[in-house]
Amino acid sequence: MILDKAQTNLITVTALLFFCLVSFYLISVFGFTVDHKILVQGMCIGLIVCFLVVFQKKLFKPYLFIPFVSLAYGFMGGINFIKRGSHVDFNNELYFMLFVFFIMLTYTVLSLATVVTKRKLNFKSVFTEKASYFMLGTIVLLGLLSVLIDWMQIGGVPLFSGSGARKGSKPLFRLIYIIAIFLAYYKVVLKPTRSNKMLLGLFVVCAILSAYRTSIVFILIILFFNVAKTDFFRRNLKKILILFALLFFCINLLKLHRDVTEYGIDHYYEIMDKEELPRKYLLLSPIIHTIREGPQIFQQIRENLNGDYGKGKYFLEHISTFLPGKQRNYGYIYNNIVKAPTDNTKTGTIIAPFYIDFGIIGICFLGVILGYLNYTFDLKARYSIYAHMLYMYIVSFEITWIHGGAPFSPTFLLALVFFMFSWPFVGLIKREL
Repeated sequence: MILDKAQTNLITVTALLFFCLVSFYLISVFGFTVDHKILVQGMCIGLIVCFLVVFQKKLFKPYLFIPFVSLAYGFMGGINFIKRGSHVDFNNELYFMLFVFFIMLTYTVLSLATVVTKRKLNFKSVFTEKASYFMLGTIVLLGLLSVLIDWMQIGGVPLFSGSGARKGSKPLFRLIYIIAIFLAYYKVVLKPTRSNKMLLGLFVVCAILSAYRTSIVFILIILFFNVAKTDFFRRNLKKILILFALLFFCINLLKLHRDVTEYGIDHYYEIMDKEELPRKYLLLSPIIHTIREGPQIFQQIRENLNGDYGKGKYFLEHISTFLPGKQRNYGYIYNNIVKAPTDNTKTGTIIAPFYIDFGIIGICFLGVILGYLNYTFDLKARYSIYAHMLYMYIVSFEITWIHGGAPFSPTFLLALVFFMFSWPFVGLIKREL
């Protein structure tokens, strides 16, 4: 069998990940005198460079970008920017490396086993094309209406009310809003008219006023990956990366605004002083906290679990939170595991949920699941606009999961089921790819 360049690249990076994991294991078994923390961070740097050299501009394809960002996040989270609390040990980075290895291994196996063929759908849309557009537009407008109802429930615009304002937000309205965001994007892909672009922009404005970073990140991600497909991106790579980096920086200022509005600047400075974070890093503090929080919480989870894994009970409790009752989501589950002195929910990185239920095997299994989803939808998205929209939906959630640590949340699963059931109604609107 003759391998193409894409397959060769996947095999190269996967083999290097495997080599690093096996090398570390052998060094540990034979007891070589070496600083494990420095060794693992050196391996992470080498792997990050390998991703950049091997894939180059193709790295910005969604399915490749996710393992790269996961590895980089694990590395950055292990630097221990903030002094307060337990430091992140080398095992955290090893677990991220293992997670990325199983994603890449899945890609490699699928690339060798998959025969790419363009298949035509043999069934027609349930509605006429005109009715499908009307249904699509109705759902999008319901999403905007859900924002207004949610603000009425909260009692004002969250951006001007501090971090505590969103506690009155209802999950149903957030679900409708997320569905509408991606269907608004689908409208832009179908018909990139000025009105459709302005409609998607309106969702950005609503997300900013809601002071909710995740919604803005969703839109920023899908715009980034669409720009990354163009020749303009390849010609202006550095400028575009700087622009999106600045936008990401501005998005994180929303969290700083919420916290300062609720607690006051003096209290926020006290928090920074306790963490030995110089005040000159005030504007960067939300990003530093984001990089620090997830890995540190995962470190504490590992220390407190002591091998007492949930065997699926934590996952079932988390996805049951949309049902009546007092089921706990992962944030509160983490609080209980680490015995947190506060009710504020914690984030434990993308690998924490499956780890607390199944340990290291859970991390490997999650890598296989996400690897399969990403690679499969990447193939389908080449021939179906609706599959492309679903691909952007899955990828956007995955990138936020890297820090947030709530894979397959009720909101994600319910919206995914809605999108799948909607395919015969709005997913077969004709347009040449």
